[in-house]
Amino acid sequence: MAQLSTLFMLLGLYQFLSYRSRWAESGGSAGEILALLVWLSLLGTLAVYCKENGALLPWFILVVEVCLFKGLWAGRTNVALKLSAIVLLTIPLLLTIAWIVNPPGFIQSGYTIREFDVYDRLMTQLRVSWHYVGWLFWPSSSSLGFHHDDIALSRSLLMPASTLLALIAWITVLLTSVYLRNRTPLLLFGVLFFIVGHSMESSFLALEMVYEHRNYLPSMGVFIAFVGCCHICFYREGMKRLYRYVPAITIPILFTLLLIRAESWSQALTLSGENVRVHPLSVRSNYAHGYSFLSLADDESLDSVQQVVALRASRQYFLRMHEIDQDDLAALVSLYRIDSSYFGQADQAAVWLELGYKAVNSKTLQPSDVSALNVLIECLVASGCEADSAIIWRILEVLDKKYPSNQHYIALRYRYLKFQGRDAQMRSDLAAKSIALQPYNPGFYRERIYQCSQIGDVDCMYENISQWFFYDSQRRDTLSIKRLFLVSDK
Repeated sequence: MAQLSTLFMLLGLYQFLSYRSRWAESGGSAGEILALLVWLSLLGTLAVYCKENGALLPWFILVVEVCLFKGLWAGRTNVALKLSAIVLLTIPLLLTIAWIVNPPGFIQSGYTIREFDVYDRLMTQLRVSWHYVGWLFWPSSSSLGFHHDDIALSRSLLMPASTLLALIAWITVLLTSVYLRNRTPLLLFGVLFFIVGHSMESSFLALEMVYEHRNYLPSMGVFIAFVGCCHICFYREGMKRLYRYVPAITIPILFTLLLIRAESWSQALTLSGENVRVHPLSVRSNYAHGYSFLSLADDESLDSVQQVVALRASRQYFLRMHEIDQDDLAALVSLYRIDSSYFGQADQAAVWLELGYKAVNSKTLQPSDVSALNVLIECLVASGCEADSAIIWRILEVLDKKYPSNQHYIALRYRYLKFQGRDAQMRSDLAAKSIALQPYNPGFYRERIYQCSQIGDVDCMYENISQWFFYDSQRRDTLSIKRLFLVSDK
């Protein structure tokens, strides 16, 4: 997603530069301007369809205009064009500041499933952005990885103090680049390019804190700014020859680091092991490594002793997850699954479920917790895991009380009810509730129609079919509906 979006945005910038370079010298006709708009609309649409931050393409173009062309048109500075570009460049910035000062409801609502608020995220991103810069200049395996959930949150500018230092550093860099904008426009261009590139995924939206792929396109701004600085410092008589040594030094180092990382990526187990080695306090890295061992234990080519060793290693990493975060549901469900299904420790498995109930009752559930609860119900329904139904019902009742309108938890409750074959009326009510909450989601229509057929309520059946058809305007589910009325010959 990130690579394809980056590709189409770069193609859009290339088209803009191609046309704009000519216009700076000789001006442009209406036909050329229209042609460029068509190109940018096409490539921008493709970028957005690959990933939402493709919508930043117009903002990148404004950065190019303000920093490099500066309103130059037909060999002369067009003041109106220059000022218009500056104003348009600052509008998204002012809007972002306004949303930070007074976040609208749609931004606030996203943080109901996070363990941090919008201000925690913004302050943490001040530090994270410097991590992104550092990883570009020294991309060692000791710092890179799939998971960076071990990076501490910033709860204020002084918790930790590096948050304030990061803010001061960014203000210094920005002011310096503005001050040197005429001497080295590439410096200001690179800084703004980096900031704009991270403005969507690393600002106020309620996304997870850190992912390396967010740095793909913004990284180009960092290196362009670096080139601008090198131009000031070294591109003089007597210093030019230093340029030729830069690739001679950096390419072998980067190639060696690439080989090391490629080797660790060669197998799932070595990849997860490398991630947990460099991020020992990452809950997700420990989970990935534990799950790799659990998958290895299912390999039929292993003998029983090797399978037990793999299971014990898996359990060790799930235990480490629990030590890092005692309320992490993925750790508790994984430990329950291993102790219940593989080691036959019913008493210990019950302890993990009890701790899971306390965690559900006390914490704000994250998307990873939803996945863990899905694994729990799947284990009970499809994999034959054993558990006291009383504790499962206590967990489901807490979910219903805390998140009465959450479709995921309604589906979990419905599935467990169906598995136990009890309370048909409650299942019918849950299906009706789910349809009322999301009538465009076909998930529960089938169940609702089947329930109506069981009690012989034909009106109820056709009412739900009619509603299903209403929201399925393209008739994608016609075959599914037809199957409900097929009668077996047997």
